[in-house]
Amino acid sequence: MTLALLVALTLMPVAQQTARHDAHGQHKAAMDHRGDQAMGFDQAKIRHTFTTTERGGTIEVIAKDPKDSTTITQIRKHLMEIARLFKDGDFSKPIFIHAQNPPGADIMKARRADITYRFDELPAGGRVTITSTSDDAVAATHAFLRFQREQHK
Repeated sequence: MTLALLVALTLMPVAQQTARHDAHGQHKAAMDHRGDQAMGFDQAKIRHTFTTTERGGTIEVIAKDPKDSTTITQIRKHLMEIARLFKDGDFSKPIFIHAQNPPGADIMKARRADITYRFDELPAGGRVTITSTSDDAVAATHAFLRFQREQHK
């Protein structure tokens, strides 16, 4: 085996990893740009947290700067709207932001009568709590939140 071939074979996994990392970075940048538009605040100024619970889960958005009252107000407005839209079965914002239909969204839409969405203010942002007694709706909510958590890393 020639030295050049050996070096090429050794570096191939690194090149593939770099390409995947670059593709993820480009996807994240595009998603954040769409997020800025759909949510009404700069994604670089906030932290998303998506948590699953036994009967559903939570979506939290917190301003990184607890004194940034403009962003905090925008977060709360967005989350109140999300709670209302999701209750109505409207998942157009996450579809736009992610450029795809998130896993679980179709079932959450179909089972919307079985799901409750509650908005609560947090000191530097807000939270939407999603709950259901329907096992199908809970499973869909978990799929949706896991997807969101992975995408917003």
